[in-house]
Amino acid sequence: MLYAASFRSTSFPMQGLNISDLQPDEILQQIANFSGVSEENIFVPDGAIANVLLSDDFSLNTVTISLMWEAGRNALSCQFRISQPSSDSFFLTARQRQERWPPFQYRLEELLNALKYLPQEHIRSLFELPPDKFSINFISPALLSQSDPPLVFYNRDGLTDDVGEHYLFFVIMPMYQHEDDPHRFSGDALSAIALYFALT
Repeated sequence: MLYAASFRSTSFPMQGLNISDLQPDEILQQIANFSGVSEENIFVPDGAIANVLLSDDFSLNTVTISLMWEAGRNALSCQFRISQPSSDSFFLTARQRQERWPPFQYRLEELLNALKYLPQEHIRSLFELPPDKFSINFISPALLSQSDPPLVFYNRDGLTDDVGEHYLFFVIMPMYQHEDDPHRFSGDALSAIALYFALT
């Protein structure tokens, strides 16, 4: 159950539009200032925690990431968002109190680095028809729509054969523009790619 609280929202400027331009340290500092806790105590809860939509050149289109942190005896939450081209800033929604702390969570820094270091050229090469957009979702591997999707393993230095025991899993799905409506896009779930980003 969610309890609303009278906390204000805030925003802060972006630095570049490409996903590789993300500045995790700066973003974490801004969110730490907003939340009032240290950067290492800002987490992303497990589950359908984030959705990132990128343009065909991997520039940011829309981002929604759920965040949580502890403040005293309270668990607080907000969402980290961006919507292009209507905004040139990151946006943090008003803080809210949560009834309980979730059993599993990721550090926000890990998720931001997984996005920043995406092997963009390799991902493009895996699609026969170049996507008009890319949709990224951090989900359970059990929710994949196909049993044997292409797998991509990588770290901060690029592609790798082994991500070890500690990794962040997510999927990237190509999206294509409708011929009769340039404002509509459909995802091709059968062409989704599974990505594993090494955390250590």
